Amino acid sequence: MARKTTPDLPGVEGEGVSEKRIKAIDDAADEYVDARDKRMTLGEKESECREKVLLLMKRHNLTTYRYDGQIVTVTDGLKVNKVKSPKDN
Repeated sequence: MARKTTPDLPGVEGEGVSEKRIKAIDDAADEYVDARDKRMTLGEKESECREKVLLLMKRHNLTTYRYDGQIVTVTDGLKVNKVKSPKDN
């Protein structure tokens, strides 16, 4: 999503007066901001999912759970430490 840019005042131009505009940098920066914002949204979703897993692990009094080749590990009953494949050991 491209950001709106504020137009420079008419007649106020030239080196040292108006900001230098490089379209390639503007575009790359906008792309970065969009990617960062998506990552932040995914981070929030990850936290919600992690809390749900922790709640369910506590409810079933488990510290380790295996499923579909994955291992869920809870440390000290406070947080989900890892969800990983056994080959990641």
